[in-house]
Amino acid sequence: APSGRELRAAGGLRPRTGFHALRVERAGAAAQADRELVVPADAGSGEGEAVVGGRRWRVAWTVGPWDPHAAPGGDRTAVFPAAEVALPLTVRGWSPGDRIRTPGGTRKLKKLFVERRVPRSARARAAVVADASGRVLWVAGVERARRPRPSPGETATFLSIPDD
Repeated sequence: APSGRELRAAGGLRPRTGFHALRVERAGAAAQADRELVVPADAGSGEGEAVVGGRRWRVAWTVGPWDPHAAPGGDRTAVFPAAEVALPLTVRGWSPGDRIRTPGGTRKLKKLFVERRVPRSARARAAVVADASGRVLWVAGVERARRPRPSPGETATFLSIPDD
């Protein structure tokens, strides 16, 4: 069956197909409006919330000397050397035409989502981190841009966007 098909069923249920899977979701009240989160250049450390596609993303950050032994890894954390990114960073939803530089070259996010088999419904809720120049640095849980990791002690921005 084609991916991304949606039906409406009784009781507020919505069956959807996507990449050889059937998902049944409950149709909720009107989704909350998107709200970007800006991580300021002089932040030090902090936390905040972005809303993307009606989904709330908790974001925590630290700016300072990088200690690779003190920070957890995984696909829900990322670190960016201060010299490699233009601050402030913005956590937002993806936009048509957004591109990310991967080890395999530059890719449009739309194509990346298809290659990674991210369902359409999840694409609309994906948290994207972009720098002040608009370059996409990270799609939380999907892909990090190809950037050098900071050296120990180098000033860096560390972000955590857990999948609650």
